[in-house]
Amino acid sequence: MSGFSTDGHRRCVSCGGLYYNSHRTPICGNCREENRRKAAKIGRVKKFMRVVIFISFLCFYLGFLLYFLLKDKKPHFAKPILYASIAGVCFYMFVYFSQYFI
Repeated sequence: MSGFSTDGHRRCVSCGGLYYNSHRTPICGNCREENRRKAAKIGRVKKFMRVVIFISFLCFYLGFLLYFLLKDKKPHFAKPILYASIAGVCFYMFVYFSQYFI
């Protein structure tokens, strides 16, 4: 998420401005946006992406389809899906061809 700056302040998720991070003041001074709510939303998105990446590993053809659907709109979501699909193809090829070597 947003990291600390050198003087102990945090950066706002919305505008990037500095605000003092304590339990009483999670509100940015510039845009008056509450950063706690956005942090919870980011956590839900990360959990959803883990599930999508796992599904794209198991069903690699679905992962390739999701990649081509999301690559223009959300490339930061599409790239891990593509990597998981490629890893799934490699895993299935390894399992398939390993029966000939055993």
